[in-house]
Amino acid sequence: MKLKNFTPEIMKNCLKMNMGVELETLRVTAAGEMAKTPPPFREGDTLTRDFAENQMEINTPIYHSEKDARAYLNNTLREMRRTLAKKKEPEYLWPSSVPPVLHSENDVPIAQYSGWDAPETTYREYLAAKYDRRRMALCGVHVNFSISDDLLLWVHSQNFENDTNYSNWKNQLYLEIAQKALAYGWILTALTAASPLVDGSYFDYTAAGTTGYCGMASVRQSEFGFWNNFSPVLDYSTLNNYADSLEDLMVKKLLHCPSELYIPVRIKPAGQYSIERLHRAADHIELRMIDVNPMEPSGVELWVLEFCRFFLLWCAFGSDTLTLRNEQQVQCYQNFKNAARYDLNSATVTLPDGMVKTVQEAAVDVLASMREFYNRVLDKVGQFAPALQAAGVDGLFHCLTVAEDKINTPDRRYSHIIKEHCGSDFAAITLGLTKSYSNIAADIRNKNKAV
Repeated sequence: MKLKNFTPEIMKNCLKMNMGVELETLRVTAAGEMAKTPPPFREGDTLTRDFAENQMEINTPIYHSEKDARAYLNNTLREMRRTLAKKKEPEYLWPSSVPPVLHSENDVPIAQYSGWDAPETTYREYLAAKYDRRRMALCGVHVNFSISDDLLLWVHSQNFENDTNYSNWKNQLYLEIAQKALAYGWILTALTAASPLVDGSYFDYTAAGTTGYCGMASVRQSEFGFWNNFSPVLDYSTLNNYADSLEDLMVKKLLHCPSELYIPVRIKPAGQYSIERLHRAADHIELRMIDVNPMEPSGVELWVLEFCRFFLLWCAFGSDTLTLRNEQQVQCYQNFKNAARYDLNSATVTLPDGMVKTVQEAAVDVLASMREFYNRVLDKVGQFAPALQAAGVDGLFHCLTVAEDKINTPDRRYSHIIKEHCGSDFAAITLGLTKSYSNIAADIRNKNKAV
């Protein structure tokens, strides 16, 4: 939807979205191979095993600030690294979206649960049989955002009559945001792609120890990465229809449960991800297309999280209404795979209006539209600039500038820097980064003790 007017209240509330981050990481040995030991961490709501025994997932609490969420990631990863370093046989956290050297599927052991949690292992055994374990070992960053009810109630009161049901309108808004994020979210793949190289064993166990390159900036988001074995088509007309269409994929045995919906953008309910809860209300949008950045100890730079927020707000309030037909949803998935390619000047995306452009050209257009929208908002409330700056507008224009720079100057993209830095020695150089982050964590602890 497009708003009728802008006030300082809307801008301030826009800058106070609720957000949380999920980050997956693998435990490895000092030799850079997958750890075979049980995880030495206490698990709970914010730290769990993912698919494998040696694959951990950090889930931050809900924050209003990307800085706070990233600080939580930093602190948690630092403590995990310290814990692993103190083991008799030290272990490390692999900093890449793609796994280290793999000799067989046994290097990706299914996470073992017992008692009431035993179905978790059964589900992972199902995934192992359906998908190659190497794909299940891929790691990423998932960003979850919800718009504050204070903002949405204000928008609703300014734009609709009293007879428009707020809850239904809010659900429809999330459906619209999800479709726009699916139509244009490939730009996040292009901007954050950071897995251009793999150990050769990702494609062939007999090639373990070699470096593989297949023309991708993100192997994880490419056709070689983490996708369903078919192109899920969902009904975005109403939230009930969306939930029903997801459930229909389960009835047809295409999916085991909602969590197996491996698409870049998902609508999530509050609490457990279930069909029943999804029927009740849409709570947030999950973005799943971001690579772990090996060059960043926290796995993700602050500007990326800020860009996600402003991208979703642009999807919500800065662009025309969009309804994706079935064939367009399938094309959207292909757009993400195309944006995962290394050369954005030859890869193309097909836009909702049918136009075909190179990823680079289309990304320039999206960024220009975002900048125009936010300039228009700020023009309306310019007299409140000091308060807005304190609320985070500086972060808005910084992340847009960084994004424009990466799109216009390809050698500043993560994928280019990583490919040039690692050359033909991906595993060894990435292991060096892995160990350096553990050393940094140990140094910080020692300095804190000294103080």
